[in-house]
Amino acid sequence: MSSRSEMQPPTILRVMPLEGFRLRLELGSGSVLDLDMSNRLDTIRFCPLREPEVFQSVTTDGRRLYFGRALEITAEEAMSLAMVPPPRYVPGGEKSG
Repeated sequence: MSSRSEMQPPTILRVMPLEGFRLRLELGSGSVLDLDMSNRLDTIRFCPLREPEVFQSVTTDGRRLYFGRALEITAEEAMSLAMVPPPRYVPGGEKSG
């Protein structure tokens, strides 16, 4: 008898860019996830999404989100982004280390 120790990655059926740098993901489970990316645009990883034409170009193959050639995000990463608060950035703030 085999046990399932890991969850299956979610399948993204559709992705729609929304106003305010949000994405609506329709998942294979029937769930809908609205993912707010606005609070991550100042990070090195997601700064390409600041360009409206890049953000609006989002497509999916079911396993990843593609923003042209600028960026791709796995379905697992999208789920993590929905659950983990973004890094806090204070312009002009001191680095802690």
